[in-house]
Amino acid sequence: MKEQQLYAILLMAGNSVRFGKNKLTHFVNNKKMYQYALELVLSCSELFSDIIVVTQYDEIETTAVQNHIKVVRNFQSEKGITSSIHLGIGAIPPAKGQAYLFLVGDQPWLTETTIRGLVDGWKQSKKGIGCVTFQEKLGNPVIFSWNYREELLALSGDRGGKQVLCCHKEDVYYYEVTERKELEDIDYKEK
Repeated sequence: MKEQQLYAILLMAGNSVRFGKNKLTHFVNNKKMYQYALELVLSCSELFSDIIVVTQYDEIETTAVQNHIKVVRNFQSEKGITSSIHLGIGAIPPAKGQAYLFLVGDQPWLTETTIRGLVDGWKQSKKGIGCVTFQEKLGNPVIFSWNYREELLALSGDRGGKQVLCCHKEDVYYYEVTERKELEDIDYKEK
């Protein structure tokens, strides 16, 4: 049986309203936040058929292109995260058997071990969805198989793929992380 093609889609187009400015270019430990996510997917790039970055920001596009990563521009990010989900999936020629790993750009503590563990466990589970958790709290990244493509494309607003996941809990593989910090996204500036 042919192995499923897994695509990494980095969602980096948010408006950072709660943060007050573009948080993805904010420095965290002397590195811009978005660089953590890019470096993470590049460190395990052999897991993916392709890597796509969805962004509205020139700097992120430039850095992604320099690293030979495909970029899709989101000029309607005010419509919420689902606009980026749609663009990311739309950048991939549809073929049955695909799966999509969605990552966000504001989780600088996420590790390569977690990405690899999620992907490996999800593949072995034969489930249609894979999600990281900490003490039963759902987090990112999330994997969706081809079976959920149309549901993802039908999403609207700013709630994202968790809507689809919650409708299909029986088909979800959960990968438990040991450190809560890995799943923390940064929405507010430290004071």
